[in-house]
Amino acid sequence: MPHNNQYMKPWTDEEIEVLKSHYNRFTDKELSQKIGRTRKAIQFKRSELDLLKPSNFGFKIGVLRNNLNFLKQKRGSIRKIALNGMQIGMIVGLIEGEGGMGLLIHKQSNHRYLRPYITVSNTNIEILDWLRSTIGLGSISKPRRKEPHHKRVCHYGLYGQTSVLPLLRLLEPHFITERRKKQVNLIIEFCERRRNVLEKGCMPYNWRDVEVFLELRKLNPKGPNPKILEWIEELPLE
Repeated sequence: MPHNNQYMKPWTDEEIEVLKSHYNRFTDKELSQKIGRTRKAIQFKRSELDLLKPSNFGFKIGVLRNNLNFLKQKRGSIRKIALNGMQIGMIVGLIEGEGGMGLLIHKQSNHRYLRPYITVSNTNIEILDWLRSTIGLGSISKPRRKEPHHKRVCHYGLYGQTSVLPLLRLLEPHFITERRKKQVNLIIEFCERRRNVLEKGCMPYNWRDVEVFLELRKLNPKGPNPKILEWIEELPLE
């Protein structure tokens, strides 16, 4: 009597070989479509062959594919920002007076990477709303007050080279202080170099990237952090 359920059909050597070769690269749903068996059949056979996956495999493979898609983006992915002279002057003034910029060592999944940022802090949320709507990018955070009698300080943040680079290109000639000029030039240098690297599909950082990170940290000190060297060692370096 023929088996009606797919997971009851005997597995062929070819199907087993496909499962062994791809179980750690595809989700069970994708394997089901690839092999032509039900998801439960895939799970049962994996268990039988001791082909185990971590519980958060679906999340990890999704993060990996998102990163690969990002690496494939071309120059056209850089955001377009249009500002007039008055807007440029006001934004430069906000960053000069109440802003910060640099590189963060960001962690995603089990990997660390350098991420450029621009921030502006203010107690007047209307100013930050104007900043976000004028630039057309970024986000605003509204943390709780530390004390009831204190004014709440809100923060505008712009992150990632595809957003930070086009803004700094527009603002760069208009900064006044030497500190800000150095910060802007270092971040633009980093973003331009990383764009060229990403277009080639290569993610590792070189030691100049690390030097830029440390130079920016000196220009925008946040106090000693004993974990900085440990984090740098976790970066994928050439």
